[in-house]
Amino acid sequence: MARPWFSAPWDSHSDQPYRICDPKLRRRLRAACLGPHLYTAALTAATAPLVALRYASLHQVRFAGPQAASFHGLGCSPLPGLDQAQSELLDELDIDRVLVRQGAWQLKAWPRTRQFIAALAPRQVLLVLAQDRRSICQPGYWQQFCRQVIDELPDNVEAVQIGQAVNRLKWGCTHVGEALALDAVIPAIRQQRPALRILGSSIIDFEPLASLRSLLAWNQPRLDGVAALLYVDRRGDPANTQAGCFDLTRKIRAIAALTAISPRSAKRLWLTEFNWPLTGHGPWAPTSARECVSEDQAAAWLQRYSAMAQASGLVERIYWWQLLAQGYGLVDPRDLRRRPAFHALAARQREMRDSGPAES
Repeated sequence: MARPWFSAPWDSHSDQPYRICDPKLRRRLRAACLGPHLYTAALTAATAPLVALRYASLHQVRFAGPQAASFHGLGCSPLPGLDQAQSELLDELDIDRVLVRQGAWQLKAWPRTRQFIAALAPRQVLLVLAQDRRSICQPGYWQQFCRQVIDELPDNVEAVQIGQAVNRLKWGCTHVGEALALDAVIPAIRQQRPALRILGSSIIDFEPLASLRSLLAWNQPRLDGVAALLYVDRRGDPANTQAGCFDLTRKIRAIAALTAISPRSAKRLWLTEFNWPLTGHGPWAPTSARECVSEDQAAAWLQRYSAMAQASGLVERIYWWQLLAQGYGLVDPRDLRRRPAFHALAARQREMRDSGPAES
């Protein structure tokens, strides 16, 4: 059966697709998703006791040495005239792990992105392979995109993330079941690059039912770990709760529990995006004005997010999105002013690097 078509134009201000606002289209797409949503509900009911048991029995892991030093990563994008500046800023922060996105619809820009990634060496890069609606409706298009990128992958790419925010309509998927089709490229990637880590799930925000659907899919290719785009900006403080009880620590624990019982994933959890949008930047902020905060508040919450994620003992790495961005970056790209969050991350990075060996 043909999948319904829609398009979401790209918003270059906030580096994401525009939200689909057509109410008739949204109603039609929701109606088409009734069956998949009922399947997710049934799967949730059947597995809830196992998830709860695993949630209660998780053991922490203490990352030390090189793992602790690489706990923080940063999203970066190639920007005209600013590549060298970004490299110098990464040196200043002492960050050696970088996340770079490559959209399927932006394949003509891949040579430029590839050059940018290679110039980041010896820093290690997590490359996000982001989909659009055409990637879902025309699997051959997605497969050709992934094949070309993987064929030309710079040596300093340590991992790829399959998919981007797959539980958001504007990124091209009407439901998570559709997004699972993106994983069909994984066997070919493993054959091309056996040493490459492949991460997936790629759920944005805390939506445990979507995470459960993506991770409890028995017939899907194996993942080397879970990528969770765990924003908490709509709650503000990472210590604030969602659904009455889930602060950041409990959200991490819930996703880790799903990762632990997943038949398709290694027990590795990376939080591949988080940030807070900044007040006063209009369309450059990626969310509404309600979620925007001051620069000082963003810095304080960055430190708290990092500390809570580390203390959970369940997260191997976290990535702030991103280094240079007018509405949410650590540095203002217009004048390269380091915002308070830049200094907050530098302090946390020093603290992590200076931390002692793990407790046995």
